[in-house]
Amino acid sequence: MKLLVVVNNHNSFSVMEFCLSLRKYDDAVEVMVACDAELNAAHVEFFAKNKIQRMVFHLGTNGGGNKRQLSVVASAKQLESQSRSRSKSQRSDNLLGTVFSLLIDFALSSSLFYFLREQFIFYRLKRHKKHALEFIDKFKPDVVISISDRSHDYIEASTLWAAKQRGIKVLVPYVAQYDMDAALVYRMAKNGKPDRELRAFWPPSLYKIISYLRFKDQLYKGLFFQSPYVLNAHRRSGTLSAYPWWIGNGNSDVVCVDSGHTARKYLEHRVRSDKIVVVGHVTYDKVFFSYANRQSIKQALMKKYSLASDKKLLILSMPQYAEQGYMDWDQHWVEIDSTIKAVVSTNNNLLLSIHPRSDVRNYASLERKYQCRILEEPLSDVIGAADLFLASNSTTFTWAALCGIPGIALMSPVPFLFSYLESLRPVSASSDLTAEITNILKSPAISFEPDWQQLSRNEVFDGKFQERFLRLLNNMRSVHRASLLPTEDSFSSAESHGERSEASSPG
Repeated sequence: MKLLVVVNNHNSFSVMEFCLSLRKYDDAVEVMVACDAELNAAHVEFFAKNKIQRMVFHLGTNGGGNKRQLSVVASAKQLESQSRSRSKSQRSDNLLGTVFSLLIDFALSSSLFYFLREQFIFYRLKRHKKHALEFIDKFKPDVVISISDRSHDYIEASTLWAAKQRGIKVLVPYVAQYDMDAALVYRMAKNGKPDRELRAFWPPSLYKIISYLRFKDQLYKGLFFQSPYVLNAHRRSGTLSAYPWWIGNGNSDVVCVDSGHTARKYLEHRVRSDKIVVVGHVTYDKVFFSYANRQSIKQALMKKYSLASDKKLLILSMPQYAEQGYMDWDQHWVEIDSTIKAVVSTNNNLLLSIHPRSDVRNYASLERKYQCRILEEPLSDVIGAADLFLASNSTTFTWAALCGIPGIALMSPVPFLFSYLESLRPVSASSDLTAEITNILKSPAISFEPDWQQLSRNEVFDGKFQERFLRLLNNMRSVHRASLLPTEDSFSSAESHGERSEASSPG
């Protein structure tokens, strides 16, 4: 079975590595990769070692060579940012300088300039789509896997479009929880207002008015998902998601989710029900192992970290307030110190789990200061041994709930996403934390059945995610191969099929 994986960020690289791991169940699995020249050069030895064919996209360079991938938005904005920078440097306190700056702003927001950007993206898409189609015709993958069908970069958009032309099924695996309001934060300028290009009517132009009429059912809180010239280029190209604010509305055929709760969210955000498949999450197998072996794992942790065997084991997943840009480091440490101080005051064992994104050296002093220990093991490998789990707005809450471990949700600077879990107690102030921990540990065991129904525990928490995923891929391959059986329409030319797609509606 040939799998073509779109690799355009660190999460998608992990998906590729997961696909390679499927070989232990089926040694006939062959993995291919669609990537840019920079990633290809950085991992050429890894690709060669694992015999991975690559579809390489040359997306543009910065300073020579393929040192940096230019995204669709970045490449389209490059001229604008340079021009704005020059205009600001030339601005003076006099009226002439101010007028000059306003003229530059007007020109770079004009309908003509927007249309030229659209043309630039459209013709680049056309070239990359041709490249993708040639690769797919040569290597004939059975299934295409992409973590998104709506980011509209050249790699993803072109690969998914080409797969659609050849009847190859596209699967979107479930990677992480998504929140549209959180996405809005990344679309705000430094002054707290939305990016000017995403606003429907400002700066005013005929191009934006037409784009609004064309995409008004795709706006969220009055904003375009991307600059209208990006959306228009992809609309013409047949690569635009029908509702890009949510994954699953683009050129995909199967959209994986981790639970029934998530499936309902996808349905609410326009993803077709026939696309959605509940399969669980790749991390659930490790979490299940930690749950199934919780007693032996707990004993090993007690011994390794010199913990008291007569005390409860608490695991705190360290909040990333500063790492994620929610607050500065001074504020971050105030919150961390007050939290850990409250937890250790309950006189229980405390293990700290540091996210791989964080630098563990920044937290080493906490061990000496609070007599706690930093976990060396990945959280997923040991969470089943905990008596209580603490974190801040983290998907790891679902791990604890699946294991039947009560959880405490610490202060979060962004909207809380896990209120649907009844076993979870939100505690916004550290001053309330000691009492809440004591109350939970002394209270009778609670029922996790409501949470388990939300998380589809009976269907997904069994240590067999990889096998389940492989069966899904085989089913998709079978559907594709069945579609290749001769019909009266099967001999129409590929070129005419591609031309029809140019004018078809997306999604």
